[in-house]
Amino acid sequence: MESFGFSWCFPENTKDLLWAWNGCKFSKGGRKLWRLIPHAICWVLWKQRNEIIFDSKQSSFHERLIRIKGMLFLWGKGLNCLSNFRFEDFVVRWETVVQAL
Repeated sequence: MESFGFSWCFPENTKDLLWAWNGCKFSKGGRKLWRLIPHAICWVLWKQRNEIIFDSKQSSFHERLIRIKGMLFLWGKGLNCLSNFRFEDFVVRWETVVQAL
């Protein structure tokens, strides 16, 4: 969240998280990506939960972060809001991606 200029405080439940997740002053594509962030986080955490319970598989914070960025990249490409970026940009140059939005 620091990349976007915010401090982070998690709402009490998922409904409040999604409701409170109002966009910032980004381009149209940036707003689309911004709105995907809580969905990507929840999706990856849910998948991680299932891997722990059903497969006894753990992942590091870094691995989860890469998965979140991967989801954002795939969904953003599907919405045509990331035409100028490659996946490598998301992984290695996240700050640059955020500043460009």
